[in-house]
Amino acid sequence: MQSRKKYILQFALILVLFLIVLRLVGVIDLSLYTSKFNSNQTASFGKSSNLKNYQIELEYKDKNIDQHMIINGDYETETVTVKIETYTFSGNYYLPFYKNFVMHYKCTYKTPPMTLEDGTEGHLISGEIEGAIESEITGLCTIKKAKALAIERAVEAMKNTVIQSIIP
Repeated sequence: MQSRKKYILQFALILVLFLIVLRLVGVIDLSLYTSKFNSNQTASFGKSSNLKNYQIELEYKDKNIDQHMIINGDYETETVTVKIETYTFSGNYYLPFYKNFVMHYKCTYKTPPMTLEDGTEGHLISGEIEGAIESEITGLCTIKKAKALAIERAVEAMKNTVIQSIIP
């Protein structure tokens, strides 16, 4: 009888450990956490004085990850392509109950090449954004989910900066 209880306890312990590992890897998504994010970014861009409709497309590794439209009336639509170059993670994002890390990102954005008002070849809108998201997550959160939360904040920050650079 004593050995049977021992085996049941060992089985339960192994099952709990197995579930914890599956959750950490991201197979099981159980998120019981609180999170704090701070963002810091710098941007260089030239504002456009042309009134147009703009379609903003955010790309990462040649995949479209987000879109946004700015409609200014009955004007032609100009596409602004935002190419996200890198996401670099540093700090503690491996521990299961407390994550404190920084994600650095960089992107460039521009419209297709065209002949400008002064007769030169160039881009109507172009710029570069660099930034960092400081993340602090307490509770049960997978590595995959923690990174996804930081990336989501970065994409939103980049999109807002591009929108601000376009709106006259």
